[in-house]
Amino acid sequence: MGAWFATAIASQGASVPEDPADSPVVTALSAVALGHRRANEGLRADPKRKPLLDAAAAAAASVVRVQCRFQSDGTEICERGTGAFVGVSGCVLTVGHVLAQYDDKAKLSVQLADGREFPAIVLGRGASEHGGDVNDWALLEVSGDPERLPPSLPLGEPRAGVEVVLLGFGGDAGLGAAGVVVANRDGTPLSPTWLLARIDDERGVYATPLAGAVPTGGFSGGPAVDATGAVVAVQAAATAFRDEGTETDQNGRRTLLPPVIRQRVDCASIEDVGGILAKARRSRR
Repeated sequence: MGAWFATAIASQGASVPEDPADSPVVTALSAVALGHRRANEGLRADPKRKPLLDAAAAAAASVVRVQCRFQSDGTEICERGTGAFVGVSGCVLTVGHVLAQYDDKAKLSVQLADGREFPAIVLGRGASEHGGDVNDWALLEVSGDPERLPPSLPLGEPRAGVEVVLLGFGGDAGLGAAGVVVANRDGTPLSPTWLLARIDDERGVYATPLAGAVPTGGFSGGPAVDATGAVVAVQAAATAFRDEGTETDQNGRRTLLPPVIRQRVDCASIEDVGGILAKARRSRR
């Protein structure tokens, strides 16, 4: 790791150099740290975003690592993603494609921010298992004492133009106990990193990144939290697309602008999750 990489994180903001391009080595961990710091700075730069900043900080304790272990040719493989406790105590919302290899022989678990791990089962899932699809979600139930589990976050609805913070373990890393960006390891206490984004399409649930790193492996299933603290969607994929626009001058002449590669965060809608949560709530009475 390059000597320029500072591991101190203050108030959820990773400390990294102003110009990482000067470093001979840019690691995955440093990229996660830089992205998180930029998201944090973007939130703090505008006083109007303070409710969103506070909501993200409060939600972080309810965000977990989802782990699906299965055998392939005699070797154990672990697919990792992100999830969040929502609605009913013990229920975790995540993305469906992390469970693509889940069957009766696989081992499914969630790991809390403090490192404790609990087994889980699947309560329900959307119609698709492919990242980027609007139905790519899954709801899990964790086996554990409800009093020892983090608080559950409320569900909300995505609205176009509303800013959200996505929380997750991108790059298979997170914030360690001392505020250091570290790799995800079993039993390691970790908190999620952040991405500030704006919902642009509430039906397909697409979001435009505003500050922070575009989600990478391990971030899938990360909750999109709005300023009220509600989860309005879960992160499913990241898409890069070519934007070729035009501009018109004062004489009405149109000019083709140079193409720009833009990033988009694809999320899964959670409008069908409420019904499953209601059944879970009734079954516990």
